Amino acid sequence: MNILSCYNNSTEGEIIQHVYFGLRQCSKSQFAIEIKYYLHQYYFFGLILDQPKETLISKPSSSFLKLLPDHIGNQTFQLGIELGLSVVEMQKIERNHVTNLHRQTEEVLHRWMPLQEATYEVLAKAFDRIELSGVLSYLACDIGLDEPVREGSEKTVVLGLDQQIIEGIIGDIQISQILDYMMTHLVISSDDRRRIEQHAGQDDQNRALLNLVKKSGEFTCTVFVDALRTYGKTDLAIKLKYDPEEGSDSAIGYVENKGISLPKH
Repeated sequence: MNILSCYNNSTEGEIIQHVYFGLRQCSKSQFAIEIKYYLHQYYFFGLILDQPKETLISKPSSSFLKLLPDHIGNQTFQLGIELGLSVVEMQKIERNHVTNLHRQTEEVLHRWMPLQEATYEVLAKAFDRIELSGVLSYLACDIGLDEPVREGSEKTVVLGLDQQIIEGIIGDIQISQILDYMMTHLVISSDDRRRIEQHAGQDDQNRALLNLVKKSGEFTCTVFVDALRTYGKTDLAIKLKYDPEEGSDSAIGYVENKGISLPKH
């Protein structure tokens, strides 16, 4: 779903209606995640493009560009093309860093930054065109429009995982599918994935994923639960006590047995 076309051509009410009808075929749990996601990103996209022209034509900071490779993943080739690099250049970058998406993204940005069109505006529109709008909040932060979340400011929700459920997840999920899903929703980075996949055994990788979810926010939790549903682990997803129809900020319920506390932003 292209946020730029909505932003340029629609009122706020129309964008909400557009998102609603665009997602009406989703499952209820997927809908709850996606509509919150798209409306959140529409806010940041508008925030960025409403800035004075002199801000939009400025170059992104080096600190932001160092952060960016952690959030692009397998969209690196598309991003390079959107930023004006040729197919031949992108193929060469892929060959130089065959299995390292992080380094591929770094090289794309290194080649793009000296160009005259290396600006906040071009980058924001490129993110939108390849549906990487989740990065817009970081871009807004870099421009100085939104404060990053500070450590220690989180509240806590509990993901209902007793030992039996933990063992079920560790022994019964295909982690590559779950990681693909979570990267698509921008809740884990390519670096996160590498740290998980560096473990030799499947069970150890699954434990590493659970540890990551344990340290993340509610949105990561909800995406993880929906990934389980999507790839046929409905029984495990139900046991996690996730109920998107509650409509509250605490969509992760509590269990009587052992629980895992998660920071809520």
